[in-house]
Amino acid sequence: VFARLRGVRQDAADRDFMYALGRVCGRILQLQLREHVFKQIHFGFLSFVRFCVCSHGSAPPAEISAKPDTVVLDLLVSAHERDYEPTARAAAEQADRLYGAVRKAGFSDSDLKTADFSVNTAYKNVRDENGNYGSVFDGYRCVQRFTLEFPTDMARLAQTLSYIGSCGADPDVRISFTVRDTEMLKERLLTECTVSARKKAEILCRGLGVMPGEVISVKCGDCQPDFMSATGFSVGDRVMPLMAKAGCAENMTPEDVKISESVSFVFGII
Repeated sequence: VFARLRGVRQDAADRDFMYALGRVCGRILQLQLREHVFKQIHFGFLSFVRFCVCSHGSAPPAEISAKPDTVVLDLLVSAHERDYEPTARAAAEQADRLYGAVRKAGFSDSDLKTADFSVNTAYKNVRDENGNYGSVFDGYRCVQRFTLEFPTDMARLAQTLSYIGSCGADPDVRISFTVRDTEMLKERLLTECTVSARKKAEILCRGLGVMPGEVISVKCGDCQPDFMSATGFSVGDRVMPLMAKAGCAENMTPEDVKISESVSFVFGII
């Protein structure tokens, strides 16, 4: 063969021989390559199946709780007059009364935050002589929303509500309980998600005779839970001035803040 490959003269028989030899060598290479690729595909398929089995149970919802350490008062006042200037004066007077009430409760003016301020025209529905209703200009309305936050203290809450209820501003009051350091609580929650996912992956893999390896991918949501306690707290307008005298809420303990999140992990296997 090598003599023919090195030979000077090549007749038709030589060319036919070289052609046949090339086809045989090419076929051998094709078979070897096909076997190698098949082995790789087979191994990859088995690995993929095992990955799926491990990751099916590794997205457990985790939940943590924390005692609320902050009281949040949401105060809404509204002024409505026919003309703009009286509306503005009434709104300013309401704000002054609220600031005076929080000062009496031991807070500074900067503790009372303005969360929303809006002034709009108002309309009312009026029926004409034909019985049809139409919108008619009804003056101006100014809406202000304030928030006041302070460390959880039920006695101080009752005292503050008493001053707000007797200041003459007549606000709509919403009371809620939350935690101040929400970022710390988020970190705790995500840590709990990770620990729980790893534990479930180990249990699933143990049944298959394998062990979870490195993390292949992680999928997490926005992690924007509600940090408010589920405890409801409402007080009527006529009751608020009496809160400090009655002392009915001083022994109250708000329910813990509970938050949950689900994070998906895909683990390798060992």
